[in-house]
Amino acid sequence: MTTPDCMLWVGAKAGNGYGVRSVNGRQQYAHRLAWEAANGRPVPAGLVVAHRCDTPACINPQHLFVCTQAENLADMRAKGRGNVGLRHGSRTKPERVARGERVGSAKLTADLVRRIRSDRISGGSLSAIATRYGIAFQTVSKIVNRKSWRHIQ
Repeated sequence: MTTPDCMLWVGAKAGNGYGVRSVNGRQQYAHRLAWEAANGRPVPAGLVVAHRCDTPACINPQHLFVCTQAENLADMRAKGRGNVGLRHGSRTKPERVARGERVGSAKLTADLVRRIRSDRISGGSLSAIATRYGIAFQTVSKIVNRKSWRHIQ
């Protein structure tokens, strides 16, 4: 959340909202550069520069602190910003999650999945069904045991 004393980067930004700048031919995050300039030393190896204000474009050194990635994630969750659990996109907007035929690499259709399950209920063996539809035995097993294609009734 932007605060009145945030100093916002006005240069180029990465897709995640963090300021970026090219240094010696490499893209660097602006907030890391700001922390290094303010502290006169590089960020210690294995650590990240986090924001107290939770504003990716902020480069105010007073808003920046060094921590481990685990500490950064714990800080994010403590502030209620993590998209985890019930707030995850797959829960809040399930229609956006690609399932079944909408998955780009899908080789089956909902109709085929229904036929595979019907064949199994009728007594067909997993290997016979796999051969019939030209798919792996394990794929048939996952379909009939509802480990995959669970959304199809």
